Amino acid sequence: MSPAKKTAIALASVPIMLWCLWMAFPASAIQSVMEDSAAEHLLDLEISGLEKGLFCNFRVEHIRISKSARELISLHNIEARIHPLLLFLMQLSVSYEGTVGNGTVSGDIFRAGREFRASLALKDADMRSIRLLGSFGIRGEGTVSGTFSTEGSEARADFAVKEAGFRPAEFSGVLVPLNFFSNIQGSLHITGNMIKIESVSLEGRDIYARIKGVVNTGVADLTMELMPDRSFLENPLVSMNLDRYRVSPGYYIIPIKGHIPV
Repeated sequence: MSPAKKTAIALASVPIMLWCLWMAFPASAIQSVMEDSAAEHLLDLEISGLEKGLFCNFRVEHIRISKSARELISLHNIEARIHPLLLFLMQLSVSYEGTVGNGTVSGDIFRAGREFRASLALKDADMRSIRLLGSFGIRGEGTVSGTFSTEGSEARADFAVKEAGFRPAEFSGVLVPLNFFSNIQGSLHITGNMIKIESVSLEGRDIYARIKGVVNTGVADLTMELMPDRSFLENPLVSMNLDRYRVSPGYYIIPIKGHIPV
């Protein structure tokens, strides 16, 4: 047999070997690898309805992602594909897409030894389905787009909520007037049980605000800076409610401290 023919036979056998390896890999093992990988890096995955396809693909009905018993997001109708060549290297690399809160989601998961990385990108998801926002009292009607990524014990979330109808939030007896705003965008950095707000800005008609600070083990130490235009303050009811937080003309600081409910 010529070397060229041997090479051709070897190459032709690769898909068969991969298929055999895939068929010998039970669906329960895929679920265990995903859940154990997340648990080692301080994320909890609750997976239901996992079904393996014919060749390096699988489907999941529902995935709930939590951190420190705090739900971050729930995904549905996930279609995923494992990159087969990496299985020979004892590595798991998965690409997926699905739905979340009437929007779409896609991303990647990678596991090699103790190394674990995951990412997702969502578009036009119902704000009520993103429990991470609810952790900060951000509730109401609207759609969210953004990204979430985690590596090791750290994670990062970037999000934008546009043309929304927010509800006021109350923290330890302090009323935060989120209903003044229609757009919010921000970045969060998560390490262990601490969530650091790197940048969150809020915009409404004739008013602008920023939120900064940290939430540590569910306890907030945040401040909200309000910068309303003069026309916004012409409403005497609004002006009266904000007057106790005034630092200087046109500049207010509202403390947001205490337990953050989910």
